[in-house]
Amino acid sequence: LYPSAILSALSSLLIGELSRCVILNDKNKIGFISSTSIKLTLIFSIGISGFMVFFSDTLSFAIYDDINCAFYIKILSILIPVMYTDMITDGLLKGLDQQNASMRYNIMDSGICVVLVYILLPLFAVKGYIFILFLSEIINFTFSINRLIKYANVEINLKNEIIKPVICAVISCSAAKIIIDCGSLSAKINIIFAGLTAFELYSLLIIFSDCISKKEIKIKKIVFSY
Repeated sequence: LYPSAILSALSSLLIGELSRCVILNDKNKIGFISSTSIKLTLIFSIGISGFMVFFSDTLSFAIYDDINCAFYIKILSILIPVMYTDMITDGLLKGLDQQNASMRYNIMDSGICVVLVYILLPLFAVKGYIFILFLSEIINFTFSINRLIKYANVEINLKNEIIKPVICAVISCSAAKIIIDCGSLSAKINIIFAGLTAFELYSLLIIFSDCISKKEIKIKKIVFSY
């Protein structure tokens, strides 16, 4: 959840900007802001997810001084794109005056979690809890993104927003892993160095592969342009 702090701030800013567009009935800008926000979130979250999958062992040892958490970090990392995109989607829905629908989805999600925790946790322990996390996040996200598509005409380009970022994440994280494996530094130093290396490589690959335009990089201008 730590990297999502950036998205939390952005999500809050989008509420006011989209509310202004709704008042002005500027449907083109609503669609542009919503589509761009989802696109940037997917690209960002896929990069974070890839990093945590590739460096789950190093992260586990650096944070917990124990390798046993690596498996759970790796498994839950797969859920990051769904979690982060759902977070931004909720912010967009609030800006579009769809907060009641967002609230209903969250209440439903919480209700499902409570019931499943009561039933599955005693039987399957941690495995059951992981299943519940995946199921609840996917259900919440599915309802939320469908609502957003309906009210904001969001378009998702599978090639530029999912396939290319996944390839870029694999290449950048593989390169970073090869580099740190050649050294003999501590886990904490390794994870910092790996993070910086993977981030730089991923950013360059995303730009060179035309996943994102120069205009979309300047997210502040997109959010605050009048």
